[in-house]
Amino acid sequence: MYSCSSCGTKFPTVVGRQHYLIVVEDELRKMHEELNAVKRSNEELQKRIRSIEDEYLKTQKSMEHDGRAHEIRELESKVDQLESYVTHLRKDKEELEQRISKLT
Repeated sequence: MYSCSSCGTKFPTVVGRQHYLIVVEDELRKMHEELNAVKRSNEELQKRIRSIEDEYLKTQKSMEHDGRAHEIRELESKVDQLESYVTHLRKDKEELEQRISKLT
């Protein structure tokens, strides 16, 4: 930036054929502050996204575990039912064998 020695005005110097936009220093400072605020907000949002993703993965694992536990309980229940049915069938077999032995 070039600063005029007589009036103190600051303006950009021309290097080549580039065009510059003259902005009041306070506005430029505000723009930088807003940019920094947006960057901080972006970082915070990225952290929240990461934490939500982690929570989602934990929930998925928990649901898988719960699903497996439920399936195990159902299978154990079926095993109990089948065991009781087998016990009943064995008793019926014994009774039938006794009847057959009495008849012969």
